[in-house]
Amino acid sequence: MLSECQENALNLIKDWKSIFLTGSAGNGKSFLIKQLKNLLPGKTIILTATTGVSAFNLGGRTIHSFCHAYAFRKRRRGRTFLGTFHYG
Repeated sequence: MLSECQENALNLIKDWKSIFLTGSAGNGKSFLIKQLKNLLPGKTIILTATTGVSAFNLGGRTIHSFCHAYAFRKRRRGRTFLGTFHYG
């Protein structure tokens, strides 16, 4: 059963509106996304998440993996620099 807030989000998605789904642990974000997948069989849905665990739970990919952006470390003159590059 969906909460009122989840129903509102689902209705926006049904109307092809983009949403940013966020909330603390246990709020039902993954549950809502799984309900959405069930409502749109045969449609291409790209699921991205910020962490590997949440991406795995959704059957999706991390945002960085989807965009082919990978982190690297580079040492120069005794300092470590972090950066990203686009692959693909």
